[in-house]
Amino acid sequence: MNSYSIALFLHIAGALGLFMALGLEWVSLHRLRRATSVEQVREWLNISTGMGRVGMVSMLVTLGSGFYMMATVWGGVAWIGVTLGALVLLVIVTVALTRRRMAAIQRAVAAEDGGASAGLHQLLQQPALWIVIPQIASRALRELAHPQTNPLTPLSEREREVLVLLAQGCSNREIAERLVITEGTVKVHVSNILGKLQAENRTQAAIIARRYGLA
Repeated sequence: MNSYSIALFLHIAGALGLFMALGLEWVSLHRLRRATSVEQVREWLNISTGMGRVGMVSMLVTLGSGFYMMATVWGGVAWIGVTLGALVLLVIVTVALTRRRMAAIQRAVAAEDGGASAGLHQLLQQPALWIVIPQIASRALRELAHPQTNPLTPLSEREREVLVLLAQGCSNREIAERLVITEGTVKVHVSNILGKLQAENRTQAAIIARRYGLA
């Protein structure tokens, strides 16, 4: 398993963890709004806080692995940069909108006992606590639905064999001799490889093969 495979696994696992944490946090916030006692508020608040921490760690894993793959493999692909940038922005917005409000709720819970007061219910109904979660969840789902796939996947087994030899610096004639095929067939394979990898020349194809551990 090469570094790209590990980074891709962490990227998908981080997005999945983020989505699950957000779902549980959403449930806990929903329960908070319906809580009738301070004890219930305290219980669901602890769950929400814990899920928020898990979600933040998952988001950092998603971002870290995403930026790593963007720097080493993906390159400056526009939509990837926008998606990762949006996640960074959402982290900032989440902290700005929720931290102070959650701190106010925690102070109110610490000062009360028994039934939840009207003031505490008012704090729990703040729309800002509900705005950010769906936005982050949609980004997490996008990461799960559209992870950057390995560009070598569309290649056939024979095309992979040709690409390995190409990346080793073999000429078309040398590839033909090693694979016991005609030089014309090698040219067809090379043309198909360049098209599938969207590479402009043999050098670029060789670089892609090395990046993904094929050569």
